[in-house]
Amino acid sequence: GDLAVLGDNLVKTIETYKKRYLRHNITFAFEDAKKSGIDGLRAYQSLINSKKSDVLIGGTVSNGTLAAADTINRSKTPMITP
Repeated sequence: GDLAVLGDNLVKTIETYKKRYLRHNITFAFEDAKKSGIDGLRAYQSLINSKKSDVLIGGTVSNGTLAAADTINRSKTPMITP
């Protein structure tokens, strides 16, 4: 989306981690939260409900994070926001 640069740094970091340090069977999933609250909510809903993510790393704008806060809290999915 318009602010993919925010998540691009996280994707590059995870790819480096996978290549050099990953020793466990961990699967990483990515969603584009774009810029609006509704797009951010959809991205988090997909990660929580469809992809069954155990942990979220939210490299998004505040709009998406705030829109999804209730969903994230109800799911009890830990979230790290760099």
